[in-house]
Amino acid sequence: MRGKEERERERERGNNEGTREEKRMRGFRERFQGEKVVMRAERRRKSEYNRKRVRQGMRDAGRGKKGRDKL
Repeated sequence: MRGKEERERERERGNNEGTREEKRMRGFRERFQGEKVVMRAERRRKSEYNRKRVRQGMRDAGRGKKGRDKL
């Protein structure tokens, strides 16, 4: 559940203010409550992506094996 003060802050500044990052996180937060879950999901998504990149040596980027030294 969101804190009362956070809700008040949001009402004050309206939905179209705040950084782009904040806006993105707000969408997450509506889906599943609690910022911890949001951060965990965010971290998992990033690490999954990076693991794939490392494993494939960035071949998907169309650089062939040359992409490996760019990691």
